[in-house]
Amino acid sequence: MRVLRHIGYIISHLGLRGLWCAFVAVMAVSIATHCNRSVQVNYAIPELLSVSAPGSQHLAYTGFDVYFNPQWHVPACVAYELTAAEARGTVPRTDQWLADERAPGCPQPDEYSGSGYDRGHMVPAADLKWSHDAMRESFYMTNICPQNHELNGGAWSVLEDKVRQWARSYDRVIVFTGPIVLPADTLTIGPSHVRVPSAFYKIVACGKGDSMRAAAFVYPNDATPNSPARELRDYAVTIDEVESLTGIDFFNAMPQDWQQHIETTTTLNYLLH
Repeated sequence: MRVLRHIGYIISHLGLRGLWCAFVAVMAVSIATHCNRSVQVNYAIPELLSVSAPGSQHLAYTGFDVYFNPQWHVPACVAYELTAAEARGTVPRTDQWLADERAPGCPQPDEYSGSGYDRGHMVPAADLKWSHDAMRESFYMTNICPQNHELNGGAWSVLEDKVRQWARSYDRVIVFTGPIVLPADTLTIGPSHVRVPSAFYKIVACGKGDSMRAAAFVYPNDATPNSPARELRDYAVTIDEVESLTGIDFFNAMPQDWQQHIETTTTLNYLLH
């Protein structure tokens, strides 16, 4: 499969002025709340964060939503909004790993010990420094996947840093992240048999003014992405390709023509300038 063989994609710069009208309509009801967001209000634009992830349990946390797959014992998808103000948060990291008893199949933190894999955050703790509760909840095992250490501390971390840069530049970003678990991915760890994914995806949509820019990425769950010759664009795909790999329908509450346009194109070149 080409995305897993790291074939680069040609990125086109496409503005979405016409389709942005749908986004503006969605925002209109809640924008006043969003400008004064508190930790009690999860999201101002829930329609943009809506996904359909078959076979998963939806769990709402202070700063993000998790769609947890009880058969894999990992999240199929996490969804959240990150604003410019939140990206500048100062709450310290806790490193207090927790099992969420609400989620059947949630593994215990020590099941990763000695496995050779990191407890890889899908919503980075660094994105939740705006709230003590959000920071604490980022360490629930429902937000964690077995991740190659070189990837977790290398290229994946670079991508996470870039998302925070985009949040500060564009005022807010919508982010979807999760594992790619293929039928051939049979490797597991721990007594719960936590599934080890072959890759990870991240979808980032940046909105500002009358346009919206989106990019999607697939990173293999190994040390390959840390090659000095590789850049973000080497892992760029379309949202449609991520949907094909995962079976998840992103932005599923938005109009079909809006989805069709944003999911079949990527504007990474624009975002990198």
